[in-house]
Amino acid sequence: MQVATCRVGGAVSLSDRSRIDIYSRQGDRICLGATAPAGTELILGGASVCPIAGRQPVWTYLFSLQALRHFVLGEFEVHVWLPGELVPHAAGCEDWLHVGVVPASDHAPVIPWSAPATPAFPLVQVEDGGGWLLSRIA
Repeated sequence: MQVATCRVGGAVSLSDRSRIDIYSRQGDRICLGATAPAGTELILGGASVCPIAGRQPVWTYLFSLQALRHFVLGEFEVHVWLPGELVPHAAGCEDWLHVGVVPASDHAPVIPWSAPATPAFPLVQVEDGGGWLLSRIA
């Protein structure tokens, strides 16, 4: 699993066609959006979520997480942690979240992304809103 830290208002690219947007956070509740190729399923708590927009070639989802902090978007399993849950020293960083991504299959692509002091072959890329790759967790 790769873990990236992203600011609320930012986005994380999972592949060249799939991304997660972090819209807001109110306490333990996190509002997220996801875009992926048409036909890509979003699974939350074992149930399929309907897209809010489903025109070809992209589907868009809008959802929130509170007690449950993981979901599957197509071939990626995504975990979200609040500040202090994954990195105790980051407990005071209210505008940041930690996003962990692992391919759901062995055939998922790995996005090459170069950044200083980054482990080899990062899986995710923080797009806007700032952020950095924390580590690669086995």
